[in-house]
Amino acid sequence: GVGAVRIERTELRGEPGRQTAAKASSGESEEIPCGLIVRSVGFDLTPLEGLPLDPKSRRVPHVNGRVSEAEGEDQHSSLYVAGWVKRGPTGIIATNLTDAQETAARAFVDLKQKESGSHADPAVVEAALASAGVRPVSFEGWRKIEAEELRRGAAQGKSAEKLTDVAEMLRIAAS
Repeated sequence: GVGAVRIERTELRGEPGRQTAAKASSGESEEIPCGLIVRSVGFDLTPLEGLPLDPKSRRVPHVNGRVSEAEGEDQHSSLYVAGWVKRGPTGIIATNLTDAQETAARAFVDLKQKESGSHADPAVVEAALASAGVRPVSFEGWRKIEAEELRRGAAQGKSAEKLTDVAEMLRIAAS
């Protein structure tokens, strides 16, 4: 059986944009007692109707996060992607941040270039969500959840304590 898992500090090596994680030169490690190790490795994407998917790379073709019909084509689309569906199963958790920033910047530019007389109707989306039984959380509600996570984290000497119970999060958002 398993009695512990040893983790070792890593550090980024290489030039920005092409960095990889490698064992830190400090050799720092920690042993954590445990009775079970669960390994979760892999990536697959379930195709969605209307969303192009390159069969070879298993990624959605895009230009800076805006979906296109084929890799490198800069067709105007109102669909955007980030994360592994955009670049494949690579990088570390922080890679998603810069990746999402690129996509958000592209969406922002696209929104600014749209005609000011947009015919988008938020009520259509709200009605579709309501009919599907989805309860959206407003930005104000999200800020309440974040404040509670920060409060709970501070009480434990941490920066934040992530809430994981959806019902509790919805209750806090509505308060």
